Amino acid sequence: MTAKGDEGATRATRAGLSCLLLLLSNAGGCAEEPFCDGAGLRSALERAEPGTVIEIGACTINGPIIVPAGVRLVGVGAASTIESHVELTPATVAITPGEFPAVLSRLRIRASIAGALEARGADVQLMNVDVEASSNSPGVTVVSSRSLEMQSVSIEGPSTSAGLLLERVSSARMFDIQIIGFERECARFEDSSVNWTTGRVTGCDVGVAVERGRAELRSVVVENIGGGRSLMPAGLATTGAARLFAEELVVEGVESGPAVRIEGGTSEVVDSRLAGASGGLMARGSEQISIRRSSFHGNRGVGVFVDGARSFELANADVVGTTSLYVVRALTDVGDGVVVLNTRSTSISDALVEDSSRIGMLFQACPASGVSAIPLLDRVEVSGVGEQRGAFGAFVRSVEDFERFPIGWDAGIQRSGAVLTNDTGNPAVSLYAMECP
Repeated sequence: MTAKGDEGATRATRAGLSCLLLLLSNAGGCAEEPFCDGAGLRSALERAEPGTVIEIGACTINGPIIVPAGVRLVGVGAASTIESHVELTPATVAITPGEFPAVLSRLRIRASIAGALEARGADVQLMNVDVEASSNSPGVTVVSSRSLEMQSVSIEGPSTSAGLLLERVSSARMFDIQIIGFERECARFEDSSVNWTTGRVTGCDVGVAVERGRAELRSVVVENIGGGRSLMPAGLATTGAARLFAEELVVEGVESGPAVRIEGGTSEVVDSRLAGASGGLMARGSEQISIRRSSFHGNRGVGVFVDGARSFELANADVVGTTSLYVVRALTDVGDGVVVLNTRSTSISDALVEDSSRIGMLFQACPASGVSAIPLLDRVEVSGVGEQRGAFGAFVRSVEDFERFPIGWDAGIQRSGAVLTNDTGNPAVSLYAMECP
């Protein structure tokens, strides 16, 4: 048993050993024992040189604090908390620019008014950090950074702001990131290059937004999205010339918005599941879209919708159980499995389209569009039951325009159930006809 008089020495010894272990992997100076007061911590940070390791004990420290570049701030876990209730400050924890990244690990950062963590022009590494933001506080903001590394980081609201905001970040590598409860985006990436492996976002108006730049997402789950202030909720949304690659992406449960919304750029989605949304995939004006080995189950209104793409590929995919959705602008119910409009090159292969409430697959052939909308189809199974009105359709101005879809264009289709055909040479009977725009 340690005598009371030895407790201070024992604590100092433990701190020194801990500091020594840190120094073995990170050259520099180190505080002798963990800090538990804001003034002392701020003073140590002001004097710290790059490579210094500063420890925080199992306590709550009142911020805000500024962490210099190259300094490592280490706690013992969630018990090491830095919080701030000061209004006129950029963030509870701010990182200053410099040659080396600041490192924060085993900490909790809590904000109620200003942002929780902000790095502008600074590089930063976050490991085992919990971020809590409330009221209108953003979670983590990184702007004009060369590099960001995040591992095992949790960012949680409730907040009317965004959870994770990256702007002009040259390289962001993220692993095991959880973002929960923000009325705007859970995560927003602008003009950045992001590689995110494993994570979960839930309870936001938009799950992940990518504006320009590049994003690679692997094994990210997006769920329970929408219902907040956004007029355009979505599980995953891209705009501008964004380049998206998503593998093993799961988007499920989006209220009043699609699972994935693509506007421009290039997108590749593989081995993914998009379900329970108002539209599985909604894409407009894109250069290239490739969807492979993915499923679209139980979406409302449309399973896959592509308009104005240069190239669209759908391969080894299931589009099942698309239910009706009343569209006010069209004054009608829609419930279509796959819709492709104004697209120069379309290839659909090894696909199943089943149980759509209106039309299984719908293609547009309008002479005024100036594009060839005739798809290449191979081993596509379409099953019609219940309300479904036809396996295929084309927006046509008149029966004569059916010549743009020559006999045999849909030879790669296998039909079953109550499905109308459109290869009989009698388009007036078998086509779902509407006026061209």
